[in-house]
Amino acid sequence: MKKLGGKVFIVSNPIVAEMCKLTDNLHRATNIAFANELGMVREKIGIDAAEVVHAVNNSYLRTNIFAPGLGADGPCLSKDPIIFKHAASKHKIHIPVIEGAILQNKISTLRIANLVKEYILRNNLDKINLAIIGLAFKGFPETDDLRGSPATKILELLEKEKIHLDSTRLYDPLVKKFVGHELSSSITEALEDSNIILFLTNHPRIMNLSFEDISNTISKPAFIIDAWGNINGKYVPEGIKYFRIGKGN
Repeated sequence: MKKLGGKVFIVSNPIVAEMCKLTDNLHRATNIAFANELGMVREKIGIDAAEVVHAVNNSYLRTNIFAPGLGADGPCLSKDPIIFKHAASKHKIHIPVIEGAILQNKISTLRIANLVKEYILRNNLDKINLAIIGLAFKGFPETDDLRGSPATKILELLEKEKIHLDSTRLYDPLVKKFVGHELSSSITEALEDSNIILFLTNHPRIMNLSFEDISNTISKPAFIIDAWGNINGKYVPEGIKYFRIGKGN
C-alpha cells in the first residue's frame, strides 16, 4: 500500500481547510492576472516582459512575479475565485481586487482569439489553416486534463465569431481525445501547411523549438502566437508575423 503524497497540515475545521485551498488558488490566479496585465502594457511600450520579470525577481528576494502568458484557466484557478466572490457577496463584501483578477484572466486567454480574428480580417488569405499546439489547461506540471482548456475557449470564441477555418490541426504530447477534432500525431504533422499557429502550453516537449524548423514546415505568410516562449531564436524568418505574449515588437 502506498501513502498519498504531499505534506499534511492540520487545521481546526473543514471550513478553514476549504478557505486554505481557495486562498492558495486565489493567490496564484491574482498573480497570473497581474503578470498578464503588466505584460500587455509592456507589449505596447515595446519592451520584453521576461527581462523585466527576471530583473525584478532577482533584485529582491520577497518578489515573485510570474511571467505573462494566458489567463488562469483549468478546473481550479478559473473556478475558485468565482466561488470566493460568491461567498463574499453573501456577506455583502466588495472584493475589487479578486473581481479584477477574474476579468483580467478571462481577457488574457480570449484576446488570443481576437488577435487571430483581427489578423484574418486584415489580410486577404486564400485559406486559413489553423494549428494549435498544446491543448491541456496547462503544460507543466504535465497533464492531459482539458477542463478549462484555453484551446477549447479560443476555438469556441472563433466559432461564435463565425470565423471560417479551412482546417484545424491540434497537437498535445499527452492529450489523446479532443471532442469534435482528430488529433495530429506530431508537431510536424500539425504544423504542415498551417498559416496561423498558436502555442498555448509550456509542456517541456513543445518548448525550445527552432524557428528554422517551423518555418520550413508551415505555409507563409503565417501568423504565430507564442504564449510561453516556446520558440527559440533572435531572428524571425521572412514571411512570419510573430507575436510573443508580453514582448514588444
